[in-house]
Amino acid sequence: MFSGTLQLGGLGYNQITAGLNYASVYDTNSQYVHYPIEGGYSLGLIPGPDFGSGAILEYTLSQTGEVPPDATSIRFVNSGSPFELRVNGSFVPLAYFSVSPSTSVVFGDVSAYSGQEVELQFTTVFAGRYLINVIDSVSFTIPEPTTWLLFGLGGLGLLARRKIFR
Repeated sequence: MFSGTLQLGGLGYNQITAGLNYASVYDTNSQYVHYPIEGGYSLGLIPGPDFGSGAILEYTLSQTGEVPPDATSIRFVNSGSPFELRVNGSFVPLAYFSVSPSTSVVFGDVSAYSGQEVELQFTTVFAGRYLINVIDSVSFTIPEPTTWLLFGLGGLGLLARRKIFR
């Protein structure tokens, strides 16, 4: 995880500080988080100012791994300020669907990277209203087979069974 160009080694747990520029994992029992948490934990990234320039330093969360072969999109829950997503350095446009005034379910098209080893980079964007960026429940969307495809496979199975047991 990076704050600006500085790689961070520490990560808080249910942490809140008087200042800005820290990262913390929050659980469902945290008294400091007023955002919904899916599952057990959320990651809060709280950017702060660069004291030299006064600009807000961004946080970047990076992860390398394989995108599932049939994945069409990435999905995550975002509370507070938004994120920018890059896959192997390429910008991925994101669609935000509000579920509350401060929380959205977010989708981005990653079908071009299906089955590939990639580096995902989630970078905080300061939106002016919220100083915290919360990310939760990152997953890939894999389309389900259609009903007709299932009927077709079932029909082929019945034909095969009929020919075998004649």
